[in-house]
Amino acid sequence: MKTKHIIPLMYTVFLTILAYPLNFLSFAALLFLLILQLLSMLKNVAKLSIVCYFTLYFSIPILLANYGFFSFIFSIPYFPLLTDNTGKFVLKERNVLKGVMKIGYTTYIMLLMGIPIIPLTLFSMEILYTLIAYYSLTLLQFLIVDRELAKVKLSFNSYTIRVLRNDVNTYELIVENNSKFKIKLHVKEVESENANIALSKRTATVNKNGKLTIKLKLLGKYVGKGTLKLKAIIADSTGIARRTIKLTSKVTVIPQYKLALRAALILLSRLAQTQTPTLPVEHKAVTGHARKGEYYGVRAYVPGDEISTIHWKKSVSKQTLVVKDYKREPRRTLIILCDLTSTTFSELDDIVYTLLSTLIYETLRSPAQTVYVTIYDKNRTYLNIYKSNISMALSKTVKFLKETPLTILRESIRANLEKPLTGILKSKAMRKIPLIQIEISSLKDKVVENIGYMFLSKVINVEQPPTNIMFIHGNVLEKHIYGLLEHNVKELGYSVVEPRKLKPKVLYEKAKIEPIALGVKVA
Repeated sequence: MKTKHIIPLMYTVFLTILAYPLNFLSFAALLFLLILQLLSMLKNVAKLSIVCYFTLYFSIPILLANYGFFSFIFSIPYFPLLTDNTGKFVLKERNVLKGVMKIGYTTYIMLLMGIPIIPLTLFSMEILYTLIAYYSLTLLQFLIVDRELAKVKLSFNSYTIRVLRNDVNTYELIVENNSKFKIKLHVKEVESENANIALSKRTATVNKNGKLTIKLKLLGKYVGKGTLKLKAIIADSTGIARRTIKLTSKVTVIPQYKLALRAALILLSRLAQTQTPTLPVEHKAVTGHARKGEYYGVRAYVPGDEISTIHWKKSVSKQTLVVKDYKREPRRTLIILCDLTSTTFSELDDIVYTLLSTLIYETLRSPAQTVYVTIYDKNRTYLNIYKSNISMALSKTVKFLKETPLTILRESIRANLEKPLTGILKSKAMRKIPLIQIEISSLKDKVVENIGYMFLSKVINVEQPPTNIMFIHGNVLEKHIYGLLEHNVKELGYSVVEPRKLKPKVLYEKAKIEPIALGVKVA
């Protein structure tokens, strides 16, 4: 038996001895309560302990009534024991952090337990004094714990919360427990109108004078400024008091294309410091993540070759390291059609980001690759680039986007989808018939009127197959138009390639540190 159990037991023994000279009935009652107390300690059952200490608290003033007005003082040492066991019962039966209770569940239950004693105060002044002391101690206990809970502080690790659209950023919710009690924390609500938020944990325990960090993962949904609202409930470990803490912070969701623009500027700066590109030297080391072509044979190992290219079997037989050599085909000409027609700013941001991501990716692979680029919408052409190397196309695209921000473009681009045609394209009959067999005159007219189609008609007169063609576009209706365009160019022998849309942070890192191209020295 632990010391914390022995002391209350010895106190009850003392009161029993104290009652012996008074009258036999008081002695017998206290002896019975002593046995009940011993049994509750041995069984360690919260309900039995509550009954025991509650009975002891309110019966002591009656059994020791001969001591007059001060007899209720003898019962006060049992009050902390009653509170402690009530707290254990509450924690076992329910979560002290849930519900709409303004005060702690332990305090609430103790207030209810005192109600049946109120009628007894009509017959005994000692019980009246004891009940007044009971409610006074309960209230005082609540106020002390509640004041300590006020010392618990919640804050974010940053004053400004920013995240890229369709990207994840991680922030921290810092919980500082400056109180003298162990506390329990539950994050009840966390939301923002322009971002999705996930927490690493919602419920946690923080030791006294301790600190806890909860990670918040934000996924940007809609470009613009919003408010992050967080509601947390804290309570002491025994459930005496609880508090609700509300936090708000401004959340800014940044368009993806802005980071892509920054990445493009870094890459262009690196290219400006690069020497004139030279043809790959024979037996030069294959570094970075160069794409493998047709297997050509083996050659001697050169420092810098990737370990994955070593031909281990032949290296053993020749007693020297040899690597697999691949014959690389020259880069094909690339034609990029970028249609900015969109219904929302987020869709426009996605289109522009995909264009920049593709140009950056291709520039890293081969800055001298020949490319044709056109940027347009339903009504006008914004930029045409004819037969230029891809690094120059990237530079011109960046210049255009810096001079014409997306907010200005958005005002001029409005995609007015025709509902009758959209309904036909989404109908069940449409799904059963291949797109290339559909004879819808209005759709054919739209393909012919498409500005990208006009640009492509001019370019394919100059660039013969094999040439790669890439379509970057947005909404549902445009997908059907470009589906028909893709079929037509494939019939002519051209290859349709997918845009290279990398994650924003990956794209930024590639532009910053990845080797630019084979045979090009970077300063």
